[in-house]
Amino acid sequence: MKKRGAFTLVECIAALMVTTFVIILAGLAMTSVRKVNQHSLAGSVDWFICLQELESPDQTFALKKVYRYRLLLRDQRQQRNYELRISDRLYLRTPTGGYMPVLSAVRADKSFFRQLDQQRVYVEVGRTNGQKIMGLFALIKLNRQRPAYVLLTSLLVLMCICLTLVFQYHYYANQWQIQRHLTASLVKKTQDNLRAEKVE
Repeated sequence: MKKRGAFTLVECIAALMVTTFVIILAGLAMTSVRKVNQHSLAGSVDWFICLQELESPDQTFALKKVYRYRLLLRDQRQQRNYELRISDRLYLRTPTGGYMPVLSAVRADKSFFRQLDQQRVYVEVGRTNGQKIMGLFALIKLNRQRPAYVLLTSLLVLMCICLTLVFQYHYYANQWQIQRHLTASLVKKTQDNLRAEKVE
């Protein structure tokens, strides 16, 4: 009788160990791919939410000034100034010290703002993981309202100028009438003197 070839116990254990090792490596690879996708998706979602909030009619942000790493904004409704700044993160802050991070892990040397016109800004943000995010957002037009005291002061100055002009007009009108009266009386006296000399 012939012996049939079969796997030994050691060969079966070695095959199970190799299969387990391959399954563990595949699971780790899938987990890391899933984490990278979630992280990049979360970054993109954060970015789009940021752009949407900047353009939101609820915020009424208007563009004041654009620098390479700073964007000066004015909230027209609340009459507040804000600054969107790029450093190691992208954040929104107020001059009084409020602070709201928008994106983290930002490379400032790979990021910038560029003004396209009075209302539109192009922004490019480089992340530390090599990701590059770009965006274009349009803000509302800056309403340059002057405070009430400036308008009141202007009105008072205009009234003073008008009153000065009226007084000057009356003064010069009176002077002209006095001068005309003096000239008429001088002409009359001269004529009377000339007649008196002719009679003599």
